[in-house]
Amino acid sequence: MGDIRGGGLFWEKPVHEVELDRFEISAYEITNHQYAAFLNEYGSDSVKDSKYSGQKLVEPHEWGLRKTEDGWIPQPGYEQYPVVMVTWYGAYEFCRFYGYQLPTEAQWEYAARSGGKRQQWAGTSDSLQLDQYAWFDKNSDGKTHPVGQKKPNALGLYDMSGNVWEWCLDSWDVHAFRTRADNAPVKNPVAAGKNANVHILRGGAYDNNVRWVRTAYRYGLNANLKYANFGFRVVR
Repeated sequence: MGDIRGGGLFWEKPVHEVELDRFEISAYEITNHQYAAFLNEYGSDSVKDSKYSGQKLVEPHEWGLRKTEDGWIPQPGYEQYPVVMVTWYGAYEFCRFYGYQLPTEAQWEYAARSGGKRQQWAGTSDSLQLDQYAWFDKNSDGKTHPVGQKKPNALGLYDMSGNVWEWCLDSWDVHAFRTRADNAPVKNPVAAGKNANVHILRGGAYDNNVRWVRTAYRYGLNANLKYANFGFRVVR
């Protein structure tokens, strides 16, 4: 796990071994159609009954969802686009409601790298082929795209590089990899940073360059932030 091909930032290092139990991960990023159905079944756009009660789940957006008198619906034509403007709390609560979990960043990286292969991006290590696998700043026209339009990686997973950033379960710890490397291999690691409200995002988005959509790139932001390039997928 980590900056296996060089050129990464210090918080992607050192490369270290982890062990993971068996898991399944969704082939696609969660879509506007799926998230609208969740909101209407859940009956609130804020967390209802947990330690995160009152936290906002999602905000409307022209590429995402809108709220009507009858409930939440996808923007017309955007049903199969990845849900955007979703907070970490919104991703976490979707998972909790349906019996899933957010991926740990170790699970996410293993899956993105086609089962732990030495892949720079999800599906390839050849920058000339990246256009076939990812929506990023060179080909996205500055916007999200429907899930599953690019090639999948070798595990059959789509858009793990680019399209939208994906929330992970872990809280942000800039030194997590160094701590783990001293005790490798670590089984089923979940980073627990000093600020539990700052969580990890992986994969990069439609507006990011080739460096940011690498499988090793990791980033942390406050859990209540939501942008037009934030989304998620689920594991079990």
